[in-house]
Amino acid sequence: MDTMVKFKRRGTTVVNLFSAVAATSLISLSLLIAIDTKYFGTLTFTAFNFVRTNLSPVSLFYGGNPWHYYLTQAIPILLTTTLPLFLHGVYLTVSGKGQKGSQVDMQALLGLTVWTVLIYSFAGHKEWRFIHPVLPVMHLFCTQSLLSIPHEGSGRPIATSIFIKPRGFLVFLSLPAIIYTTFIHGRAQISVLLHLRTINTIELNSVGFLMPCHSTPLQSYLHKPELEGGKLWALGCEPPLGIVDPSRYVDQTAAFYVSPLAYLQQYFPSIVDPSFPPSLHPTTIPGSPVPLLRPMSRRTTGSSYAHIDEWQHSWPKHLVMF
Repeated sequence: MDTMVKFKRRGTTVVNLFSAVAATSLISLSLLIAIDTKYFGTLTFTAFNFVRTNLSPVSLFYGGNPWHYYLTQAIPILLTTTLPLFLHGVYLTVSGKGQKGSQVDMQALLGLTVWTVLIYSFAGHKEWRFIHPVLPVMHLFCTQSLLSIPHEGSGRPIATSIFIKPRGFLVFLSLPAIIYTTFIHGRAQISVLLHLRTINTIELNSVGFLMPCHSTPLQSYLHKPELEGGKLWALGCEPPLGIVDPSRYVDQTAAFYVSPLAYLQQYFPSIVDPSFPPSLHPTTIPGSPVPLLRPMSRRTTGSSYAHIDEWQHSWPKHLVMF
């Protein structure tokens, strides 16, 4: 912020700064478009496609949220017990009662936080993880609140003086939740991958996951490229791209959980091949043609027909489910 103030006093420096930014942005975007176009075989601007898709009604396929979601749910989830410290830190910044010498910087960070939350609030589909990048910034306001606790003349170290006060003790109230979510909650989804990593390549020639989509990190933990090509698969939940009526679209995970037995009977062979060949079409490929209209349970789509893909599974040697 101090740098920008100095730039305002020197017009030439401002021109040079924005010229450098414009040149760097132009080169970066050109390289990005060139690489993506070469990979996909058609003119592609990934950043634009990302924004266009996520701001379209397609994102509502994964659920819609009210405009105040980030204010009333996401921020409290991220900050947990430090929410009062954050609010107090924001108050100190707005009222000008914060740490001397840092007011301008804190005001800029507050503006950044407000801007980020405001922009994301325009999207129909919202998730707390979308604003996770500003969590460290929000923690700075919590710190400002803690530093405002009087500690001079107490004879104790500053940290001790802060954390023995009720306001400082709020930081420690979240420790049980942190320990539980880190070491206990959702542990099985990671443990099974750690186990699969210990199996030699000859034995681990195919793996399938019958569980909600994105339940495990898959290759992010396995790191076994030899399982590519239908030897490693999991149920997917691709968005209804290209479908006029998304309410009639059924993703793979939903189709499985409507009737697991019917799914296994329809998309798996009746006999297990002991060679455990790769699955030909185990999940919907992103950007693939619109799935066919096929009979489906009314309780899923509200109609007797739904857009469902033609999945083709082979029985894997290792099957993981819950």
